[in-house]
Amino acid sequence: MSVKPRRIELNYLRVFLCMLIITTHILTEYAVSNEPDDFQIKVLYWIRMIVIVGTPGFIILSQLLVTLNYKETLPRNYLISRVQFILLPYLVMGMFYSYSESEDRNISFMSQFYENIILGNWYGYFVIVIMQFYLLNYLIYKINPAILGSKLALILSIIVNAVYLYAYEFVEPVKTFMDAHYPISFNTFILGWISYYFIGSYIGLNYDAILEFLEKHLTLLLVGTVLSFLLFIFGREHDYWNVTSYNFATILYTACLFLLLIKFSTIFKTFMANTVAQVSAYSFFIYLLHPIILDAIFSYTQRFQGHTLIFIPITLLIVIGCCIGIGSVLKEFPIFKYVMGKQPYRL
Repeated sequence: MSVKPRRIELNYLRVFLCMLIITTHILTEYAVSNEPDDFQIKVLYWIRMIVIVGTPGFIILSQLLVTLNYKETLPRNYLISRVQFILLPYLVMGMFYSYSESEDRNISFMSQFYENIILGNWYGYFVIVIMQFYLLNYLIYKINPAILGSKLALILSIIVNAVYLYAYEFVEPVKTFMDAHYPISFNTFILGWISYYFIGSYIGLNYDAILEFLEKHLTLLLVGTVLSFLLFIFGREHDYWNVTSYNFATILYTACLFLLLIKFSTIFKTFMANTVAQVSAYSFFIYLLHPIILDAIFSYTQRFQGHTLIFIPITLLIVIGCCIGIGSVLKEFPIFKYVMGKQPYRL
C-alpha cells in the first residue's frame, strides 16, 4: 500500500490565505468605521485588491485537495462527509450569526436567517459555491474524471467565467434576467467561479509537475502576476468602494498569485510548524467565526491605526488567537465537529 507524501506546504498556503482574508476584512472594518478621504479610500482599495486572492484561493485549494487525493474515483461517503463537515458548520455558524444580527438590528431571527444563510447574503456565501463544486465533482467523476485535467476545459472555463462576469456587470439584460430568475445571492452562481474550480482541479491532478514548473520558471510567474494585475488596473473602471473577487478582471491575477503563494509556501518546512498546523486545522472555523468577533476586537486595536505595522499584526494575532482559543474549548466536545469541521479533531 502506497503512502501519500505529506504536503506540508499546503498547511502554510492555507494559513497565508486565512491571514489574507482576515487582513482584507480588517481593512474593510477600518474603511467602514472611519471617514477616510478620497485618497485613503483609493489606497485601501488597491491594497485590498492586491490581497483579494483570499476567498477564491480557498475555493481553488478546496478543489485542489479533491483532485490531489482522488485521481480516478471519489470515496463512497464523499457527499455525506461534505454535508456533515462543511454544510452543517455553515448552517450552525450561520444561525449564530443570524441570531446576533437579528438581536442587534431588532428584527426577526427567521427573516435574518433566510436573508443571510438561505439566500447567501453574508460573508459565508463561499460555502454555497463550494457545495456546488462538490456536487459537480460527483457528476464529473461518474462521467469522466479526465475532464478535470483537460487543458481545453481549463481554458474554456476561464473564458466562460470572464464572459459571464463581464456580461452580468455590463450587459443589462443579462443582469436583469439573472436577478429575476436566480433565486439566491448573485455571487453564488456557479459560472461566476467556474474557472477557479478547473484551476484547482488541474493543479491537483498535476501537482508535482506544477511544483517543478514553479521551481524552474519563478521569474515567468512573477512577470505573469505583475502583468495580470496591470491588466486588472487598466482593463476596467474602478469603484473604490466596491472590493470584490467576483470580478472578471481579477481571474488571471488570482490564478498567478495563487501559484506564487504555493511556491512561497514551499520555502517553509519547519518554521512555526506546530502553530501553522493548528491555524491550518482551524482555518475553516476561523473563516466562519472571525467576522463575528472582528468588530469587538477592532474597537480595541483601532487605537493603533496610526501605526500600520503595529495595527494589522496585533489585530491579526488577536483575531486568530480568539478563534483558536474558542475552537480549542469546543474541541473538547465531539459534537462540535459539526460546528468547526473535522480538521481540528485530527490534531
